[in-house]
Amino acid sequence: MIFDVMGKMETPEKGSRRPDMPENFPLFPLNLDLRDRPCLVAGGGRVAERKIRTLLACGARAHVVSPEIRPALEELARSAPALRLSRRAVNPEDLNGVFLAFAATSRRDVNAALAAEARRQGIFCNIADDPARSDFTLPAVIRRGDLQITLSTGGQSPALSRHLRRELEGRFGPEYAVCLRLLGRARRDLLARGHDPAGHRDFFRAVLNEGLVETVRDAMQSAGEADGEAAGEQAGEILLHAMQRCAWPDDSA
Repeated sequence: MIFDVMGKMETPEKGSRRPDMPENFPLFPLNLDLRDRPCLVAGGGRVAERKIRTLLACGARAHVVSPEIRPALEELARSAPALRLSRRAVNPEDLNGVFLAFAATSRRDVNAALAAEARRQGIFCNIADDPARSDFTLPAVIRRGDLQITLSTGGQSPALSRHLRRELEGRFGPEYAVCLRLLGRARRDLLARGHDPAGHRDFFRAVLNEGLVETVRDAMQSAGEADGEAAGEQAGEILLHAMQRCAWPDDSA
């Protein structure tokens, strides 16, 4: 059975709702570990490509099924072992063993049929042209190293998500990636030294209040693009070590 000939299938409904449950609930915020998880993407156009690139960046294994596949995806597959392309119509068997499914074809009936079958098998499915009936939506994302800021309008306004993302991209620059790396390293060091974790919150709050972000940003801008990251990290380390000595004067470090 091929989804491409299932146009008469009913639009999929989400799980049954308790009588006392309101119509609308906020979406549950969740960060998924997709490393080596198999994901199905039905569709080979621009919308599908964006989802595929995000999946690969998160370490997922992506199987793309579509009669037509963009040349950019074919080129990507040559250098991405985790990407598999099948140039044909999607069918129910493609869902076997899948962790997440993405219905991103140009046909609403095919997307609806795939989502219905995924739901029958207990697989969460994102429907590109029907976020209201999707099991999950994809937020707009700003990444600065390991820092990830996500924005969601619950699928109501992708335009607003993009607008807010542009604003936040200007607000949170590359210095935040350096700061997060420094703070993570400092936290691991303090834990290894056996300091009372109760004092960590006050210490890190003081570090940020004393201008760690600004110190790193200024050093990066002064050093220029080529040496900015190293200069920012060095300046941040100096501030962190100085404040650590003040907080724990008996520390030998």
